Amino acid sequence: MFPNEIPYVIPVNLDVEIDFDDLHNLGQRITDRVNRELAPLQNLGARIAASVDQDLEPIRNGKLDRDIRMNVNRQLAGLENLGQQIEQNVYQSLEPVRAREIVARMKEGRGGTTIAVNSPGGKTFIVRDGTMFECQGSISSENGECSGTLTPFKINKNEDYCYLKNNYAIINNQICLGSSSISIINNHIECVSSTGTPALLISLSEYEKMCQELSQTVEYKYIANINDPLHVEIPNKNRHIKCNQPNICMFTESFSFRRTNGFTSNIIYNCD
Repeated sequence: MFPNEIPYVIPVNLDVEIDFDDLHNLGQRITDRVNRELAPLQNLGARIAASVDQDLEPIRNGKLDRDIRMNVNRQLAGLENLGQQIEQNVYQSLEPVRAREIVARMKEGRGGTTIAVNSPGGKTFIVRDGTMFECQGSISSENGECSGTLTPFKINKNEDYCYLKNNYAIINNQICLGSSSISIINNHIECVSSTGTPALLISLSEYEKMCQELSQTVEYKYIANINDPLHVEIPNKNRHIKCNQPNICMFTESFSFRRTNGFTSNIIYNCD
């Protein structure tokens, strides 16, 4: 009689510390970390079988030898390609995260040009390589080119902060716009940008009142520059990026503001 089969327990530490405010290459960084954690599992079944085979050398070719080998092989069957299976499962589960990264790149005009139209106010920007521009002229819907002068967007009045939705911090029912960090010194809230760009501290109710007529939704049109190696592939293999027209992706992002966790957004793709 053989003892009851005991399943192998493989401890895998997949604890990944990621700053989700930084979406650049987020999916790839998580995947690289997971691959490092899974390295010890590569060919695990074969290595265990080889070790057992070596241990059984003294009783080779006997019935006991055959029975032990059959029992071990049954228990090791589930370990075949275990590392690859976990890696594939992790890759698939990270598709929504990679989609967030891809959307962020398109919103920033990485490897191309993005036209961003804010509603209900109608303010329109051209975005390239993370920089927002204003066009003193007309904007071509075909390639995003400006017929007149193109100038970088600058904060000139408080309402201009309504167009910056990716750089803020919230504390005590107040929002610091233009900075992702905030501090309190001697019971005084410090709202200062680390890069020297302007920052604004106002109450959440003031913010909602100020921005509700300017920017509640943004319609984006990303036009990829196929000659730029950093452009986003459209159509994209990520099933969450639902754009079908070659090298063009159009989507609308609607924003809601919650006092507990700041901005939340919903994206609807304008598929052809």
